[in-house]
Amino acid sequence: MGCRTALTFCLILSASAAGAGGGWVSAPGEGYLQSGTSWKDQPGAQRRDIEGQRYVALHHLNHTLSFAYLSGQVGLRSRLEAGFSLSYLWASERFDDAAEEPDITFQGLSDLWVALKYQVHPGAWPAAIEVAARLPYLYDNRGKDPTGQLSRDLALKGHLSRSFGRFYGSGMAGFKWREGAPANQLVYGFELGGRPWSGPLARRLGLKLALDGMASVGKDSPRAFPRDRFDGLTLDRGNHFFNFNRASLLSLQGNLAFDLARAWSVQAGFGRTIWGRSIEIYREVFAQLGRTF
Repeated sequence: MGCRTALTFCLILSASAAGAGGGWVSAPGEGYLQSGTSWKDQPGAQRRDIEGQRYVALHHLNHTLSFAYLSGQVGLRSRLEAGFSLSYLWASERFDDAAEEPDITFQGLSDLWVALKYQVHPGAWPAAIEVAARLPYLYDNRGKDPTGQLSRDLALKGHLSRSFGRFYGSGMAGFKWREGAPANQLVYGFELGGRPWSGPLARRLGLKLALDGMASVGKDSPRAFPRDRFDGLTLDRGNHFFNFNRASLLSLQGNLAFDLARAWSVQAGFGRTIWGRSIEIYREVFAQLGRTF
């Protein structure tokens, strides 16, 4: 998948961590803001090849991506909600585990996400349609070490949700049109969450488990195999072949949230790539502070 695709997936995870979301939308003038930090690393250049088999591309190589992000949503009118997500990236690549300093480092603003979501059905099974775009306007497209993906995405998604007492479930499916490489993608996700405990403090604690995936569709992008964020080629190794443009991925994330006084909340979670084809294997830890209004 490469570091550029990993960045996009990391941003998707960070944006989804705000709350139930799904088929629900904020009332006019209401919404939330959240800021946080996310740390991803790929120890030992671990990958999955085009058949989904796990292997090590290069020994003693470690990619690290750290983000500070700000995101939010606000209700514009009845059933219509707008959202955004922006982030700042610190990236490093280390070739020797014993080295005191990384071999390659760079940092800067990354891609901007903007979205509109309309609730098409508000009942017991709320459903919504979302249009989202990733834009490369916050950083220099000509930079040697781009902190974003240097191209644009347009995604169309459908959401369906349901409440079950103290718990809820949501499902998402959609299609993402991508400029350049990689190829276009099918995206999907499932989420379960709730507040299982009662009591003055325990009822403020929420749990969430999210499964997110994507799969490249159609023909490969006409662009040749692209270099990754660290200007490295997507080379094959032995009998393991790797196609950056035709990636499939499945990632699992869990988090805990605790409501503070006056509409504030804190969250922390862990995510990991659990399956894929032509992907690099990452693990993620994040923490964030949010506020509803």
